[in-house]
Amino acid sequence: MKKPLKKMYFGKYIFAVLLLLALAAGAWYWYSSAEKRDEALIAKLIDTLAADLSKNHKESTATALLKVKGIAGAFTDPMTLSMDRYAAGSYDRDRLLSSIGRYRTMIAQANVTASDITVEMTGKNSARAYFSGRFAGELKNSMSDTIVKDIEAELIKLDGRWLIRSMKFRNVLH
Repeated sequence: MKKPLKKMYFGKYIFAVLLLLALAAGAWYWYSSAEKRDEALIAKLIDTLAADLSKNHKESTATALLKVKGIAGAFTDPMTLSMDRYAAGSYDRDRLLSSIGRYRTMIAQANVTASDITVEMTGKNSARAYFSGRFAGELKNSMSDTIVKDIEAELIKLDGRWLIRSMKFRNVLH
């Protein structure tokens, strides 16, 4: 006599299979969008740097110190700067902090913006960003100026954070 075949119930496995499929889809999405996340992080770093370089008349000392710390924290140690007659060369952390301090003591108010940010990933942990930088401000001696420059920044990713390794400022082409 033949034994009847037992029917298997697969319903209890459906949840586990769906969970595995969802995890696989999430991992694929995370992996495929990593470059877009890095581009967004770099753009945010540049926007934050511009905001930290800005200054208003009524800025408190505590706010100024936080901005100086934020500016210095956006760069590698050392970093390279090429900015026409204003600044050029390699800057270690101490030289960078003193330059930022001088900049902030010379200006009464400034509005610094970054626009048209384009990020090019040059490697897994390296990138290049191109953008327009605009400084509109007033010195403490009441002189005012508006400067617009095209900027190229080289960035590297260290310990999960994007940092600017070098910045080159160029005159805007009309």
